[in-house]
Amino acid sequence: MSVYARFLIAVGRTNDAGPILNQAASIRWAQAERGRALAKAAAPPTVYRIGNGVSAPTPLTRKDPEYTDEARAAKLSGTVVVYAEVGADGFAHNLAVLSGIGMGLDENAIAAIRQWTFKPAMKDGQPVAVGITIEVNFRLL
Repeated sequence: MSVYARFLIAVGRTNDAGPILNQAASIRWAQAERGRALAKAAAPPTVYRIGNGVSAPTPLTRKDPEYTDEARAAKLSGTVVVYAEVGADGFAHNLAVLSGIGMGLDENAIAAIRQWTFKPAMKDGQPVAVGITIEVNFRLL
């Protein structure tokens, strides 16, 4: 919807674009709220937060996400924010989009993060699971 609204603005139909932009913002807000609720519900008590003796996990390998053809054609760029639990095994689990940009880029961000490896977070010298947020940037050059 945002892309269509930008198109309307580009062709001089700004009055038509306003309501569409408002509706797109409402949808993004509702999706973010749902993502936050899922992230809270998915976090079992054994998942720690960083701080108070719990170190942050460190990415060891990263795979860049793929741009979708639709997003490339629309010249869409932005940031996808993803909640992930990095387990003691060094892999991301229970991923949820907290803030997305659509056109398949949210799904591609999650698919890429699933392939990342991490040095696990540590608590008292032992690897532990932690909940983190990851920002995945999509920029066309």
